[in-house]
Order: sequence, then C-alpha cells, then structure tokens
Amino acid sequence: MRHISFLFIFLFVGNCFAQNIPNELVGIWSNNSFPSSRNASNSLSVPVTSTTFEYVFSANGDFNVRYFTMTTISGCTNSLLNYKTGKVEVNGDQITFTPTKDTWKTTASCTPKSDKYGKNKLKTETFTWRIKQYEKGKPFISLMNARGENYYWREEK
Repeated sequence: MRHISFLFIFLFVGNCFAQNIPNELVGIWSNNSFPSSRNASNSLSVPVTSTTFEYVFSANGDFNVRYFTMTTISGCTNSLLNYKTGKVEVNGDQITFTPTKDTWKTTASCTPKSDKYGKNKLKTETFTWRIKQYEKGKPFISLMNARGENYYWREEK
C-alpha cells in the first residue's frame, strides 16, 4: 500500500509539471532547400548547397531541432550537422526553448582528418510564434525574434 501511495504522489506531481503544448504546434516543422547541381558554361564547378532545418515538438513539451547543410564543389562535400534537444514552454504567442543538449559535427569528404565534433553552450531562446496558412492551404509556423523571422512548413503525417 505504501508503494502505491508513493507511485500516486509521483505521478500526480509529475503531471503538475508536464508541459501542455497546443495541439496545433505538435508535430514536425521544416524548412528545406534542395537545389539541383549544375556546371557553369566555363566548365568550372559551381557549388551546390542543400539545407534542412527541422523543429519537432511533442505534446509533453519536449523539442528537438535538427540543422543540416551540405555543400559540394569539385567533387568534395562539406557538411554541418547541429542537433539540439530540450524543453519548450508556450505562453500565449511566446515560445521559449530551453536546451538540455546542443551538439554539432562538421565533415569534409576530401579531408576526413579535419572532421570535428563539439558542444555548443546551452542558451535559452524566446520567439514570438504564430501559425499561418500558406497560399495552397498548407500550414506553416512563423518564429520571430530580434534576429528576424523564419518560416517552417508542417510535415505531412
């Protein structure tokens, strides 16, 4: 009986601190850029860059952010991956990200010994957020702070 009481208290207190994220925010939001490769008329290679930036929000307040960019020029590919996880809190039109992990990795196919790994300093960030409808009806989220405004489209479920 004592264990059941403890379990009940643990679950009750845990639920009091659980984050409730608006249903409309829960899911995967991304901003991708995938241009095609091409060569300049003088036969010199033109850099080709693709970028993916993705936010994932869970109903319990967990978030993760994945940023990946890759550039290829003259047969060599350089990439950067940043992965951030933590908790998100929503108060009206303000959304605050409190990371618990923020790591990065760089790679270079032509110079693999230059590959690097690291951790970024954990920094809480607050944005103004809103969900809008794209002209074709697809929803997107706007995240805005002093550095500017960025848009992320909802991934299909």
